[in-house]
Amino acid sequence: MFRENLISAILTFIFSLILWVIQYLSQKKAKLVYYYGGLSTFSLRPQGEGTEPIRIATHSLIITNIGKGPAEKLEIYQNAVPLGFSITPDIKWTVSPKTGEQFKHIIEIEYLEPRGQMILSYLYGYPLLPQSFISKIRCKDGEGKQIFVLPVRQLSPVVSYLFQFIFLVGAVTLIYLITKYILLKVFGLF
Repeated sequence: MFRENLISAILTFIFSLILWVIQYLSQKKAKLVYYYGGLSTFSLRPQGEGTEPIRIATHSLIITNIGKGPAEKLEIYQNAVPLGFSITPDIKWTVSPKTGEQFKHIIEIEYLEPRGQMILSYLYGYPLLPQSFISKIRCKDGEGKQIFVLPVRQLSPVVSYLFQFIFLVGAVTLIYLITKYILLKVFGLF
């Protein structure tokens, strides 16, 4: 009796774990990642004698929704107010100044579609650095994660799906073999 109950408990656990993994992978949530690109500095020499050059800096912030669901109520918290910025593609946004709080202001964007990407280009006074400029990025489904981008060769979708299928078959086979081993060695079944 104990053996049958233990076997059914182990099989129930394995089955529940597989269903949880399937449900987790099929959720339609947004997942934001961001990285910095195109950092540049310029020295502008104003007209006239004896004037000091003005140093300005620019950088881009690329935000991508790699999740399966839309990123709603996207907020970009900034520690400094830029001289100017632009957002590509042209989407609806607002700026909320936050006086007396930790952040100088917040750029709010209503919606970023799944697999969507936007680029914020900033113009600001030197010597600010991009990492000290942006504090955090978040949406309704959670905070964004900063990534460091390196060029990587992309596989075709067919090859990518083939690797995923092979991995899934291997994982199911491994679970089956571990379960069979436990039932054989521990309980003397099979």
